[in-house]
Amino acid sequence: MVMRNREAAGFLLSILFVGLAALRDVYFGGLFQRVHPLVVAVVAFALCPLVFLPMALLRDRAGLTALLRRPRELLWINATTALAWLS
Repeated sequence: MVMRNREAAGFLLSILFVGLAALRDVYFGGLFQRVHPLVVAVVAFALCPLVFLPMALLRDRAGLTALLRRPRELLWINATTALAWLS
């Protein structure tokens, strides 16, 4: 009896997940059709450092220092990522 209830709960949660993912896709699909792709890219690439830089400073300051010692490689990694993301 318990196994059947767990299976039913898992099935219902799976349906809920798929439904919410579909709603999200429809919402963002409509949003991204109204907004210029360059604006989306600028916002995304501006928010990433604001979100992840403080986390990197708190978690692995030595790793961040090592990364910042190689600015040319960091620039090229970011440039190629931006090109891949925008294409």
